[in-house]
Amino acid sequence: MDKKQVTSRSRHRFEVDTSDKACDKFGFKHGDPISVNGKKGTVMGVASAIGEKTPEPEVLWYILDRDNGKATYSFPFEGKVLPA
Repeated sequence: MDKKQVTSRSRHRFEVDTSDKACDKFGFKHGDPISVNGKKGTVMGVASAIGEKTPEPEVLWYILDRDNGKATYSFPFEGKVLPA
């Protein structure tokens, strides 16, 4: 597994899986440019949601350009992650 350390907006530090196999499940690759609700960002990788109860064991983590390098994710009902 290819890994990268990231920090969430809530300041949790953890590793995401940056491998093509992990990111392909979401239709992306590590480093892909994305758009979430009109905000541009970059795909970081895949890991579990921190401190959240989610039916999915893993979520796609990304960094929005406006978030000072802090990673976040979206549940499907919160906004669609699209290629930029």
